[in-house]
Amino acid sequence: MPNTLRYREAIRYHRMETTGTGIQRAGGARLIRITVNDPTAAAVLNVWESPTTAGEKVAVIDCSNPGTFEYGVTLSGLTVDLSGANADVTVIYQ
Repeated sequence: MPNTLRYREAIRYHRMETTGTGIQRAGGARLIRITVNDPTAAAVLNVWESPTTAGEKVAVIDCSNPGTFEYGVTLSGLTVDLSGANADVTVIYQ
């Protein structure tokens, strides 16, 4: 009987607390969830399906309120950028 177990990449998280690009990932990625932990009125989180900010934008999240956003989508790449103001945000991805 052939071995049917396959390697699965571990689920990772990245916590962002200051403006700037937090994740830049080339190749396939799975965006699982984004949580705004500590909101800030002027903060915006941008998510692209690309290893740069030049790709297709997947999401624009207003970080003025706490909340969790479920995605569960497979992307060809992943870039996450926090702009406007500092906020506490956690991105769960694979």
